[in-house]
Amino acid sequence: MRHELVSNSNDSPAPRVSVVVNVWGGDEPASLKRSLSSISSQRHRPDEVVVVVDGPISGELEEEIQSFKNGASFLVKAIYIQSPKGLWNARNVGIGEAEHEIVALHDADDVMHPERLRIQLNELRLNAIDVLCTPAWEFDAESGQITNLRMCSEEIINIRMMFWNNSINHSSVIARKDALIK
Repeated sequence: MRHELVSNSNDSPAPRVSVVVNVWGGDEPASLKRSLSSISSQRHRPDEVVVVVDGPISGELEEEIQSFKNGASFLVKAIYIQSPKGLWNARNVGIGEAEHEIVALHDADDVMHPERLRIQLNELRLNAIDVLCTPAWEFDAESGQITNLRMCSEEIINIRMMFWNNSINHSSVIARKDALIK
């Protein structure tokens, strides 16, 4: 896999990016805190974070969202869906509310590598890509031990497998908003 660095003398500036984070009542406050902290620790900071809360959540989860919002050096919008309608509904609401041309998807239990946005934005800038995903390390939330590496399929061997195995790690997706909406 090729990773080129964004040069300090960019020919064109990196596009502005919104990160859409989904939260629901079953999320753990410690996982959400770790997840939001990984967004704040990005080498290329997001221009906006859209937190979509799908249904009622605990006071502890709400405290983590407010703490993140109060401490962020970028815009944080919280959108509340009163009655839970599921991950993809919440994600679509967040994508629709995102103000910028590039949208990165993120869940309340995900942890972004500190270079994720910088590297992915560079790939989008250098290549004609609408949707980009990466491999994703899965880990045990309590121990931090890596348990699995989910790879993106480069080649589809059997089209029937697509119905049972999603080859896109949705939590690693960064995409052009108009492509997602289409």
